[in-house]
Amino acid sequence: MATEQVITAAVDRALQTASIDVDAPREPRDERCRFDPEALAAVIRLCDSGKNRQVVIEVVDRELRRWLDELDTARTLAAVMLRARIAAATAQRQVIVENLQGDVGTGRGPLTQDEQPLS
Repeated sequence: MATEQVITAAVDRALQTASIDVDAPREPRDERCRFDPEALAAVIRLCDSGKNRQVVIEVVDRELRRWLDELDTARTLAAVMLRARIAAATAQRQVIVENLQGDVGTGRGPLTQDEQPLS
């Protein structure tokens, strides 16, 4: 796990290198904030587990509060967009699987006695 100083440095770099265009279109995709690809990738790489992802989100939230307190709308937008990018890049989805016999499940293993279907 990376130290909080490393995470803070990566988040700061991503926020400082973000280019903001408040007049850019929001639909169909919000293009008001663009991050340096390397800086964004460095932040995403730090989210290699659920625990690390939570630490990175906490650092971004702390920076968001700082920019809100300073009333810096451009950096506030960058922090909000960084949080959204982290969420999108690290989303975990449950995939429904079906085996050759046609049994459908969630990949959680065999059903317990309480979950057994009624015959």
